[in-house]
Amino acid sequence: MKLAQSLTAACIALFIAAHLLAQDRRAPAPRPPAAPPPAPAEYVVGPMHVQTLPPITYLYGTARTTFADIDQPVNRFLPALQKSADDGQIKLAGPPLFIYHDVREPNQPFTLDVGFPVAPDTRPPAQFQLRQTREFRCATLLFTGPMSRIDRAYEKLGPGVTAAGYAPTGETRELYLYWEKPESPNNVIQLQMGIR
Repeated sequence: MKLAQSLTAACIALFIAAHLLAQDRRAPAPRPPAAPPPAPAEYVVGPMHVQTLPPITYLYGTARTTFADIDQPVNRFLPALQKSADDGQIKLAGPPLFIYHDVREPNQPFTLDVGFPVAPDTRPPAQFQLRQTREFRCATLLFTGPMSRIDRAYEKLGPGVTAAGYAPTGETRELYLYWEKPESPNNVIQLQMGIR
């Protein structure tokens, strides 16, 4: 009798185990299709911050230009400075930095400095100047995207400065933190607008 009860219990246990295994082999319940991943943004403009940036030793070329012709001084100065760095004549201490002076209207000429932060003991190559900048109080934001959309960053920065109760000083900088090419969505630029 005990043997029969034991066999019956064993059969019941095997039946339950077989039933559970059969359930595990069944196809999982269908899931709703996943939503496609969002398309990457064409550009991103970060929030505005107020910062006081320390002085730097700045090696640069300077030119009067317009936004329509800005590629001329940039293409003249940046490759020459990069070659001097590659040849060991200068030691770069940061990414490219453009400094805009007194930009009033989009179509009007302005002064543009194109250069790099460098080691303090740098001797400037011919056609370039060296200066120690002053501490720079500014409103900053990060822009990621193609240069054709950088105006969207300025459309946020300018009104943000006014809304925060500051006045622009007339000096604006662009620090090129990461660069691929003009229309790359991966470019990262910090805009720095002087304030008082």
